[in-house]
Amino acid sequence: MVFGLFGPTIKSQEQIADVMNAKDWGAWRGAYADDLLRTSRFSTTSRAVQNSAMLGFSERALGYGGVANNWSEGGAADPDYATRYTDLKSLVVGGHPLLLLTWYDGSHNVGLFRVLTDYNDATSEFLVHDPWYSVPYYRPNVRFKQSFLVDNLWTKYGRWGRTPRRGRSR
Repeated sequence: MVFGLFGPTIKSQEQIADVMNAKDWGAWRGAYADDLLRTSRFSTTSRAVQNSAMLGFSERALGYGGVANNWSEGGAADPDYATRYTDLKSLVVGGHPLLLLTWYDGSHNVGLFRVLTDYNDATSEFLVHDPWYSVPYYRPNVRFKQSFLVDNLWTKYGRWGRTPRRGRSR
């Protein structure tokens, strides 16, 4: 979903899975956060983990680039905790969608990567693309109240987030 926002869209989900070293966990496949970051940097100078003959995506040979960050959990020793709302708002409003590792819902049973694409100041809501295959969230443009997304769902794995760069990776 993030690659599609920057274009060109990588047409083969299997290619992306090979690059990110997707794991089969029974009913679904997935990858770890570090694998997703590495995939955003995949280019003709690197090889796919599950297909060593593959060098770069045919649609984007130089990759997308990518930057990751863990916003902290709070407290005086965590300088970026106080700016977690404004950091996210600034990035998405500035045209930098973020891939966030979140809990699926408030029960905190299952983790899920979501793409944060926009923010609405009037409603204090983030706009999110959600890839999960069940209601109520599966669709583009799901609206989450800022506090629920950031301080409830986004508490999984140290508030991990990644954004690709608009330019080419180097």
